[in-house]
Amino acid sequence: MDTNELEYKGNKFSMRWDSMEGILFVEMWGEHKKEDAEEYKNKFFEFAEKIPQNTPIQILVDVSKQKKSGDEARRIYTEVSKHPKSGNSAICGANIFVRVIAAFIATATGRKNIRCFSKTEDGKKWLKENITK
Repeated sequence: MDTNELEYKGNKFSMRWDSMEGILFVEMWGEHKKEDAEEYKNKFFEFAEKIPQNTPIQILVDVSKQKKSGDEARRIYTEVSKHPKSGNSAICGANIFVRVIAAFIATATGRKNIRCFSKTEDGKKWLKENITK
């Protein structure tokens, strides 16, 4: 598979690798349960293997249409965040509930490279200025 065309659309999220930008674009919507998070984890791990990059992957996640995540889903997202190829993560369009989850994941994983932004443009700019080494 050509890594320039890595793309997936599931029931509760979509994922697209943009080789020109060097960013994995993710969009989430609806309420996320364990099975949704498992699907996301499996796809992220699959993409991480196919993206030919020696450094961690910059990730921009648009959660403006996401409702909430259950406890099991949050635990699984924390696992994904610990993946060695999981780099800087810009969480965009987050409501207060999603911001709390992002803070929880950052604390649980010890990552200081997860930031929340109101606008996707701001998240993208931050990723470009702070490329994970």
